[in-house]
Amino acid sequence: MLGAMAKAASKPSAVIDTRVIYCGDNLEQLRKLPGACVDLIYIDPPFNSNRNYEVFWGETKEKRAFADRHASRQAYIEFMRPRCVEFASVLKDHPLCQNC
Repeated sequence: MLGAMAKAASKPSAVIDTRVIYCGDNLEQLRKLPGACVDLIYIDPPFNSNRNYEVFWGETKEKRAFADRHASRQAYIEFMRPRCVEFASVLKDHPLCQNC
């Protein structure tokens, strides 16, 4: 059984090119995908923590920063809701969605 699953997992998708990293706003990219074509969605969205974050990246210690803020809780929900709708439309019948 595991061998059959491994063979199926290594088979390229006939629906989308799995050798490509799709860059851009996730809402726009999700809308380009056909329905029920995704086994797993891993998301690390903004969490509306109302905090500012800073990290120093790589060998050059480049400073990268972002604010995890929305105007209100309702604004955050309105930002996330259409993305969640799209997640549901592209996930197959046996979905797994990992949120970090």
